[in-house]
Amino acid sequence: MGLKVLLLKDVPSLGKKGEIKEVSEGYVRNFLIPKGFVAIATNGIEQSQVNILKQKESRIDKEIKRAAVLKDKLEENPLYLEAAVGEGGKIFGSITNRNIAEELKNKLGLSIDKKVIDIETPIRSIGRHYITIYLSKDVKANLILEVKPRSHKQ
Repeated sequence: MGLKVLLLKDVPSLGKKGEIKEVSEGYVRNFLIPKGFVAIATNGIEQSQVNILKQKESRIDKEIKRAAVLKDKLEENPLYLEAAVGEGGKIFGSITNRNIAEELKNKLGLSIDKKVIDIETPIRSIGRHYITIYLSKDVKANLILEVKPRSHKQ
């Protein structure tokens, strides 16, 4: 029979930080405790870890639900963006994920990190483009971006 321990750090082949594992007494006393990898799991510690895991799961569920609502909002309608265009419908420069993040903030009030916006190929022409936005580990939105020529006012 072993001892129940709380992992204070990730331990290869044993588990990840925060997990409670049952490990042989010798391994615990001779290696894990001297290296600062574990603490002996008392009933209080076990209950505390159960509560922490429940809170973490609840937070993850809320994030996934929020991401799903955001996904629906992003996929409802295309995002329209105007760009300066030269001959043949070519854009001067290109549309970047930063431009898209700014446009989402300005038009929809959504604060989305430019790092989660995936543009497969640089956008250098007017027309319809498809963008993937990774909202969470499990939720991604497929955004339609319509690039139009900027109207010239005189």
